Amino acid sequence: LCVAESDKMASPVMGTAPHVYLRLRREDYDDPALAAWAARISILARDAREVYVYFKHAAAAPDRAARLQRLLAAA
Repeated sequence: LCVAESDKMASPVMGTAPHVYLRLRREDYDDPALAAWAARISILARDAREVYVYFKHAAAAPDRAARLQRLLAAA
């Protein structure tokens, strides 16, 4: 299962394989939204060997990824 989120839809957040695959495609992710995803990812990662997170292709995507990575490292 690819866990996906956009401004128009969201799939269930659940692990179904030995890896986690997320497509985060909303137009914006503020700090509280990224913190919520960091918490979800931390839970999913307990049973996963690898976690892949992709943000919507936009100029802000690298910044979002770096902010999420910092939140995950602090968790």
